[in-house]
Amino acid sequence: MATAMDMEHYFEGLAAVLQNALGAGERYTASFDAEETDFVRMNRGKVRQPGSVAQRYLTIRLIDGARHAEHTLSLTGDLAGDGRAVRDAVGGLRAVLPELADDPLLLLPPSVQSSRSVRAASLPASEAVIDEILASAAGLDLVGIYAAGPVWRGFANSEGQRNWHATTAFNLQWSL
Repeated sequence: MATAMDMEHYFEGLAAVLQNALGAGERYTASFDAEETDFVRMNRGKVRQPGSVAQRYLTIRLIDGARHAEHTLSLTGDLAGDGRAVRDAVGGLRAVLPELADDPLLLLPPSVQSSRSVRAASLPASEAVIDEILASAAGLDLVGIYAAGPVWRGFANSEGQRNWHATTAFNLQWSL
């Protein structure tokens, strides 16, 4: 499982790739969304579907004057490979921009407002949580779903703004 610091460095690496891919007069904004979540579906007091999800997405908006285009990438977590995909996406967006009309409603922030919030808490292992839940519901018809893990969000732009948020979250929905 990646740490908050690992993911922040990875995100900063993607932002650097974007910055280096810009041509004259171009700007970008990028939004990063990632999670590594364990989930367990329970029915009749037993585990019915355990699993894990690891996903990372980067949405790039390339801006030239008042024209802009957007592309969302699903990422692997390998900065070298994902960097190539980012550069290819910028090239594709660059090719599309001349075909687009100016956007009279395009509004970009006039100043840099960076922020950083890391709320990394340690959760018990999902297996231990599920064992405790099932033991507490022994003999009962428990139905529910448990999901837990770290979540990361980031924003970057060509002006140097960086906003980073990392947290560890969990959710238990159940019925007896």
